[in-house]
Amino acid sequence: LQMDPTTVCVQALTSCVGCVTLMEKMKWSVGETANLVTLFGMMLMISEGLVTGRLDLSRRKIPLRTYLSLVIIYFLSNSANNLALLCKLPYPVFIIFRSASLPANVLVSFVLRRHLYPLRQVMAVTAISIGVFLFTLGTWRGEVSVERHSARVEEIIQIGSIEMDAYLLGIILLIFSLLLSSYLGIKQEELYRDYGRDCATESMYYINLLTLPFMLLHSSDISRSMNRLSLTSPIDIPFLPSTIPLPWAWAVLGLITLLQYSCISAVFHLSALTSSLTTTVVLTLRKFLSLSLSILLFGSLSSLTIHHAVGTSLVVIGSMLYSPLLFK
Repeated sequence: LQMDPTTVCVQALTSCVGCVTLMEKMKWSVGETANLVTLFGMMLMISEGLVTGRLDLSRRKIPLRTYLSLVIIYFLSNSANNLALLCKLPYPVFIIFRSASLPANVLVSFVLRRHLYPLRQVMAVTAISIGVFLFTLGTWRGEVSVERHSARVEEIIQIGSIEMDAYLLGIILLIFSLLLSSYLGIKQEELYRDYGRDCATESMYYINLLTLPFMLLHSSDISRSMNRLSLTSPIDIPFLPSTIPLPWAWAVLGLITLLQYSCISAVFHLSALTSSLTTTVVLTLRKFLSLSLSILLFGSLSSLTIHHAVGTSLVVIGSMLYSPLLFK
């Protein structure tokens, strides 16, 4: 079934933003549940594929070794990013790297394929990246007090050379994760070029299936998350007997899982219909929309600063510059 790129783009933005917003609500209430959400999303996608027959284990267009290479790249990128979180890096450093996915994509494309993007696309990418960086920085500055930041600096000085080594390791891990993530997007683009865009559905199911065993590495964290969800107060669900109490967090997890399924499906099809840079643009805009919605729902309009205003303006300008080229 040929999908319209604009429809897929809208689906990706709405479902991904909705998923992230509900996950933030869950985080505020019961703590971090990212691994549990990822596991449930994978299980739903694999189950749906097996039931409908769209995940055909008896035949496939793409060799298994190709899928394995993509899964390994994804796992290494994700693991490097998670390890960097343990290196006590200042949050602004994470902001910089999270805003650098677009320039990294342009850089990796040039190094590996000697591909030069038009000036208009480069200007759009630069504007969006700087805009997201400023918007995120403004949000962080509103959440962290000067006193807390000063205490953090003193802690770094007291730890000395050991902390400096950890800092350097964290930077290396973030660079490694960023470049691997960009490389993964380019590899997926080449995959669809070699095997056809119609293999997007197959690749979506197989990549999730092959990634599932790696979730065993997070089994203890997943178990703790499930226990926290079960401790939330029960709610009444239509069509369920009143004798079966359902904690509200589990109901929210069900909705998050459905949105995540829609989000992942849209991103996979978007990567098949467009270039890796365009997919990265859409995902970066998703980050911006998620931050904006987070401020509206969980923050205060009084916390808005000049960073938010300038950042929003740059994102809008960059999006307008890129939009005529979006699906070329």
